[in-house]
Amino acid sequence: MKTGKDAVLDPPEMNMTPMIDIVFQLIIFFMIVIDLSQKDLEDLVLPMSKMAVDDEPEEGRLYVNINRKGEYVLKRQKLDLNALENQLMLRVDQPRKDGEPTRDEMGLATRPILIRCDQASEFKHVQKVMFICGKEGLKIWKVELAAGQESKDEEE
Repeated sequence: MKTGKDAVLDPPEMNMTPMIDIVFQLIIFFMIVIDLSQKDLEDLVLPMSKMAVDDEPEEGRLYVNINRKGEYVLKRQKLDLNALENQLMLRVDQPRKDGEPTRDEMGLATRPILIRCDQASEFKHVQKVMFICGKEGLKIWKVELAAGQESKDEEE
C-alpha cells in the first residue's frame, strides 16, 4: 500500500504543560485574593470572656483594631485618633451593598462597628474609639466589642 506525503504516521499528541502552568497560576492568584479578603482583621490576642458568643458579622460592618501598643488600625492602616475619626466619617455613609440606608430617620448610622482590642492594651483606647463613635457627625450607635471564648476545660 502506498502512503502519500501528507499521510500522518504518528497520531497527534497534545502538550499539557502550558495548561498545567495556567492552572497553577490561577491557584496562586486565588490564594492571594482570598488572603486579601481578611484585611480587616489584625492578629490580636483578644480578651477572654465566659459570655462571648460566636460572631455573625453584619453586612458592611467596620472593624477598628487596637494593637498592644495602643495603635489604631483600620483596613491595615495605622491611624492616629484624628485620622481614625476622618476615615470613619468617610466610610460610615458609603452606600451599602445590601441596599440598606446608611442613616435611620433620627440620623443615626445604621452601619455597625466592631472594636477589636488586644488584651494587653489599656481600656482607655477602646474608650476613645467609643467617644468618636458618639460624636455628632458620626452617631454610630451599634458598637460591638470583640472577645475570645473561654474553653470549657478552663471552667473546670
